[in-house]
Amino acid sequence: MYKLIRASAGSGKTFQLSGHFLRELFLGHAPETILATTFTRKAAGEILGRVLLRMALAAEDADECRRLADFLAPAEVTQQRAKELLVSVTSQLHRMRVCTLDSFFQQVARSLTLELGLPPGWGIIDDHVDRELRQQATDAVLAQQMPRDVQRLMQMLAKGHSKRSVRDLIDDTVSKYHELFLLTESEAWHKIPQLDRLSRQQIEYAMREVSAETPLNDARVLKAVRLDVERFRAGQWEKFIDTGLSKKIFQGETTYYRKPLPGGLIAGYEQLLLHAKAELLETMAQQTKATFELIQRFDREYSRLRAEHGWLGFGDVTRVLAKADAAANGSRMNFRLDSRLKHLLLDEFQDTSPDQWKVLRRLALKIAAQPEESSFFCVGDPKQAIYGWRGGVAEILDVVQTTMPTIDATSLDQSRRSSTAVIDTVNQVFQHLSQHDNLNEFAAACFRWQQQFPAHSTVHHDLPGYTELRTSPELPDGSAAERRVPYYHWVAEQIRELNRQCPGAEIGVLTRKNGTVARLVHELNLMGVPASEEGGTAPTDSPAVLAVLSLLHLASHPGCKISRFHVATSPLSELVELPDWTDDLAAAETAQNIRTRLMDDGYGPTLQWLSEGVRTFCNQRDVLRLQQVVAQGWLFDDSPSLNPADFVRMLEKSRLSRSETAQVRVMTIHQSKGLEFDIVILPELESRLFLTPSAAAGSASPGEAPDRVCVWRSKSVRSLLPESLQNAFEQTMSRDVSEALCLLYVALTRAVHALHMFIPPMDSEKVPASFAGVLLASLTDDRCAPADHVLHDAGDRDWAIRQPHVTIQPDAAHRKKSRQVARVKLAKMKERKRGLRREAPSRHDESRVRLRMPRAEGYGPTDGLDPRVKGTLVHAWFECIEWLDDCVPDEARLRQIAAEQFIHSHAVDLLVPAFFDMLLFENTQLAMSKAGLMTVPELRNVVADIKSGALDLVVENERPYVLKHDGAIVLGTIDRLVLVKRKGKPVAADIIDFKTDRLSGDPKVWVDEKVTHYGPQLAEYRAAVSHCFSIPAENISTRLLLLETDSVVSP
Repeated sequence: MYKLIRASAGSGKTFQLSGHFLRELFLGHAPETILATTFTRKAAGEILGRVLLRMALAAEDADECRRLADFLAPAEVTQQRAKELLVSVTSQLHRMRVCTLDSFFQQVARSLTLELGLPPGWGIIDDHVDRELRQQATDAVLAQQMPRDVQRLMQMLAKGHSKRSVRDLIDDTVSKYHELFLLTESEAWHKIPQLDRLSRQQIEYAMREVSAETPLNDARVLKAVRLDVERFRAGQWEKFIDTGLSKKIFQGETTYYRKPLPGGLIAGYEQLLLHAKAELLETMAQQTKATFELIQRFDREYSRLRAEHGWLGFGDVTRVLAKADAAANGSRMNFRLDSRLKHLLLDEFQDTSPDQWKVLRRLALKIAAQPEESSFFCVGDPKQAIYGWRGGVAEILDVVQTTMPTIDATSLDQSRRSSTAVIDTVNQVFQHLSQHDNLNEFAAACFRWQQQFPAHSTVHHDLPGYTELRTSPELPDGSAAERRVPYYHWVAEQIRELNRQCPGAEIGVLTRKNGTVARLVHELNLMGVPASEEGGTAPTDSPAVLAVLSLLHLASHPGCKISRFHVATSPLSELVELPDWTDDLAAAETAQNIRTRLMDDGYGPTLQWLSEGVRTFCNQRDVLRLQQVVAQGWLFDDSPSLNPADFVRMLEKSRLSRSETAQVRVMTIHQSKGLEFDIVILPELESRLFLTPSAAAGSASPGEAPDRVCVWRSKSVRSLLPESLQNAFEQTMSRDVSEALCLLYVALTRAVHALHMFIPPMDSEKVPASFAGVLLASLTDDRCAPADHVLHDAGDRDWAIRQPHVTIQPDAAHRKKSRQVARVKLAKMKERKRGLRREAPSRHDESRVRLRMPRAEGYGPTDGLDPRVKGTLVHAWFECIEWLDDCVPDEARLRQIAAEQFIHSHAVDLLVPAFFDMLLFENTQLAMSKAGLMTVPELRNVVADIKSGALDLVVENERPYVLKHDGAIVLGTIDRLVLVKRKGKPVAADIIDFKTDRLSGDPKVWVDEKVTHYGPQLAEYRAAVSHCFSIPAENISTRLLLLETDSVVSP
């Protein structure tokens, strides 16, 4: 069976997918041959739960068994068979492949680690660690930039916004473009053509022609020409083509205020417009190029930092698999997973990304090659494609049909969830989008959505329900933020009233933003309405948490008087013994005590101690928030950082949900996906349909990576671009508007009985291009929305009174009988850990060091350069040297290496002569030459054979290694490894580690300290080389090359 189901909201797609899973089980297929994937762990759990529940009901109830048998035909279903299958499946749940796509891809990637070129023992990076690495990568980019580079990037990327710091600019650019960068090739960012500008003489000639041909008797033309010339000479190219007379001529018009324009005037303008077009295209090209270069620099550093620890993101795993056509083909995946997948079930397929489909396609084609014994079952709804920002492409549903032409495609548009009132409202909204007369350039995308929308119906014709579109009372004058305060208070009052009227009903309050969730929950708490805050916000909305964070900040900065005052005036003061915030000695002692506790006990126990100490002063909400902070503390103990400031920063950026049991549940629309509520309230509908993106990206066809990219510009400037790039803007706009309509569809279709849509009053003559505007245009004939009015309603307003006990739940029929659930006592699990612990050689050189190059030795004035730039470049240059006896790299080669490292030319100019002088040092020459190798004591037994040619010397610079040692995976990189080989087999080795530490104090004492400091690291290198190459340890030499003092020492 090969089936593709386009299932509208609430039409039972999970029921269909779990039914297909059951059909294959009852037909006798082993669980491990069936793979069912979806996008969230919650959805995967629901599928597995449905499979087990329906199986258990069939085993227990004869009527349920008959119903299941009818659905699963031709599979044979009996109560006895259901019991046997249930026992078999539950006894080996580990064989059930019901998981998220990310989870499945991780399984595949771990089984193909070597073939994919992934580091052994790789793991998925934690969010807070990822944020820290991003900061470090930004620091590294900043270190690479010299003033001229910064100025160029600021000019190209700031787009006229001068009040932006370089760090903010990089962070903003990375957040907007990094994911797009990962999806594209370099060529995609270089598609904007460059046109020839006019010369100065040509410009002046055109200006004179415009002046000579301007009619002196037309005041309006004279004024328009004067303003246009001023804009042109000021270089205001966008204003020049988008306003005034130049705009008319640019659009091909030959009249101005109905009067014909002289031909000479038009000809002069056309020349100036060509120059303005060339200038604008050049600006766009430079901005796009600068964006690409900055992201490329960031990604290089970010990838390096993650590679050092073997960390990957979920997207990285998918991209690696997508590119590995041969290493991760269908047959190899089946083989390495130790199973033969015959049945592929894909849920929520509209959210699949092109890279994910590339991997799944191989499995699908492998399965399709065996039609007699396999099946492919795909379920999705393009109307619920709300994860485009995560890479999802709804059009891939159509690609499935192209890939598998024999697939049976069907649609499910009958709701098994909602009342007639809700479904009628949904139909009216999306079948009348064209009634909105102010969509402008979004109209085509909205009309296309309307044409593709199928009319919905419901099986629950007798289910009572009600929908309304209603405005709030008149709001006070003020800014948008000031007006939101009374508006959200009014919304909370409506929620309270509905909760009072329907005490048994579950109310879902769905918003666009996480901030609105927190705001509404706060208002409801003040009114005494219990509400569950889902999806997550930072825990800094709790006074108790803020006090704890101040204490942690104090631990890092004892002199911070704001933190001291906060702690001393909070309930923490007695616990940490800081009653007087002005007492410097007491503050220092408190900070020291907290740091000691964090180091000795860890963040989890320390935060638990603080939480228990102030619990009596907290309300229920503060206690919950403190519990969340403690949980984060236990997780932070496994991170590489021990700095309290890092933990504070992590908490401030975290999103922790407060999912308490409550009848009122507040969450974003994205978080409501897959859920349903008796009553749905939509309070945040003034959001625009289209939020200006950072860039336009286009592809040749759906399911393919973008092949052209351009920074976003206004409509008038876009018209200057080639057709392919204009198409990229249209694709981006259509994609984003479609996703916005999908989000509105998801929100409306969560309701079972009632749907309440709240909007602020609108008195504009034009209907806004927003959710509120779409609802106003499609549900009413009005253009404005007066205050405190019900603009539209349908159904029975008093439905709740006639049905007071509203607790409609999924599968309600299955709960008719009260069943006593037996308590199960689980056996105690043995303590175990998955995988091996990861370690690195002693990183004694991780502290930031400065490489001081003494001028007396000819290094030049390099002290002002960042030490990381010096260290990175010196190591990279040494890496290109095999033997100084043979040749020294020329300056061109050194500059090429520096360019590959994104080192600015100014730094290279300073460091190149310093490096050449370094190579003339006596001990450095000995360390890097064959002659010097002959003097190493550990190699004395092989020197004669080396000289005679019986042994070969093989140099491996930056040699990585991986080995298993004491139950851990050890990864490292050796700066320079020389292997002495006899007929290809290593018999001896020489290890050199370059160090750029800064000299301080007496040179002899300093060298001795370095030998003691780095000795353990070199000992680990020796052990690794001995293990990996089976070389006796006594035949391996280890040497430190201390570049600061030209010292070569053996620990």
